[in-house]
Amino acid sequence: MVKSVIRGLWVFVVFFMVFKLSGLFTEVPSGFFRTLYSPFVIVPILLIFLLRVYQFLKCRRPSHLLVDLGILTLLVGLVIGYLYADSKEIVITVGQVYRTDRDYPLKEILYKGPKAKDSWFLIKFNRAFASFSKDGRRLKGLKAEFDLYRDLRGKVKKLVLKKGFLRPGPGGMLFGIRDFGYSMHYLFSFEGAADEAFVALELFPPGKEDYFRLVFSPHTYYIRYLPQKKEKPIGLRIARNKDLIYDSFIGFHEPVKFEKATLTFTEARKWTRLIVINDMGLYVDILSVVFFVVGAILKTKERIPDA
Repeated sequence: MVKSVIRGLWVFVVFFMVFKLSGLFTEVPSGFFRTLYSPFVIVPILLIFLLRVYQFLKCRRPSHLLVDLGILTLLVGLVIGYLYADSKEIVITVGQVYRTDRDYPLKEILYKGPKAKDSWFLIKFNRAFASFSKDGRRLKGLKAEFDLYRDLRGKVKKLVLKKGFLRPGPGGMLFGIRDFGYSMHYLFSFEGAADEAFVALELFPPGKEDYFRLVFSPHTYYIRYLPQKKEKPIGLRIARNKDLIYDSFIGFHEPVKFEKATLTFTEARKWTRLIVINDMGLYVDILSVVFFVVGAILKTKERIPDA
């Protein structure tokens, strides 16, 4: 009976995480950390631990004890993460700087525990190296170089990150990158007002179209970027409401004049999503894996009869 309940609780946890991460019953997937630190994961694992303790008191096998310690360690790591974890994702362009004490519009909080405290750091995106398939439409690899400061007087730490991997950094934080695109730098003037900035757009693979809008402009700007076209690599469409008022390929530093406004693109830079995870609970959870593995080995030996 107890074994059946434990199996049922494990099945519930697994199916809950699969459904939440896949987004089958929600508009968007919940995200790994929001799912992992849900009460619907932590409470069933607590019940599993209590039932396992009850089983151990009856059989007292070393393998059971190690597995129980693994579940306890996993539970402790989950509780620490639930309370103190802080994970975020930042869209950052080559040359840009992110500081934790300043507002940054392209930041998404993946998870922040009720007792989490911000850990100050400054990071600058220096360079990005991307490799593509032969047709240029698939990203094969991405490497990014950053300068990291834990305080303004401290020494700089060089971070080299590769897509698909998390790297430990100062203070136990984990850093990683994912996704790739181009940020277009524009110069815009309209009836005496002027603006310039980098705008991160999803322009990869080549030919994919994205758009942006400006605060003091009633227009929508649709962009395509074809790096292989040297002279006129930017496909620009400008629309006002449902009316298309401009549609052509242009080059960098080529001003486009329309309805008393002027728009010029000066350069394209690479952007990526920087992942920053500050979660000591993950390190505790790694320790639980050791207990599970050793417990499984002992359990296998217990089943093998002596020769």
